[in-house]
Amino acid sequence: MKASSSALLPRNIPHGFRIVGDRPARLLVTVNPSGFDQFFSDLSEPAQRLELPPPSQPDIPKRVETAKKYEVEILGPLHLFITE
Repeated sequence: MKASSSALLPRNIPHGFRIVGDRPARLLVTVNPSGFDQFFSDLSEPAQRLELPPPSQPDIPKRVETAKKYEVEILGPLHLFITE
């Protein structure tokens, strides 16, 4: 996808994303119906300052536990499912 692109990610259809290049990416996620937005809140940490934090590695155990709570199945690293 390119800057300003959008995608529809239907429920119960496996999906993921990866960042290609050496620049950080930003995502705007909207959820309909409401409720699943709490999944992202549960994985988030409050900002310490009014700026983007430095990149960091994800907390995989926290993601797995949070996913179970919302009945989300984590299939594994995206590169295992994509062939180019």
